[in-house]
Amino acid sequence: MKTWAYTRSLLKKQFAGMGVTRCEVCSGTFALGFAHRYKRRFIQTDAELRTVALLCVKCHETIEFKGHDLMKAAIDKIISNRITEPMW
Repeated sequence: MKTWAYTRSLLKKQFAGMGVTRCEVCSGTFALGFAHRYKRRFIQTDAELRTVALLCVKCHETIEFKGHDLMKAAIDKIISNRITEPMW
């Protein structure tokens, strides 16, 4: 599995290219980070390491404290609602 630092650098470029530069929950811009569907210590594949949402610290913590099942469901919902194609 690739290191998180390397994967994070690739994700930053990917998200910027998609126009995702704000928290995907509240649209905030302060203290952004990638939230995984599972805690990183439980992730075993590169694909799962790349399955993330861009969140501010407050939203990340809110989702994380809901427990494993709800955290996965919340991240899956954010990803499925993401608009990645230009609307014009």
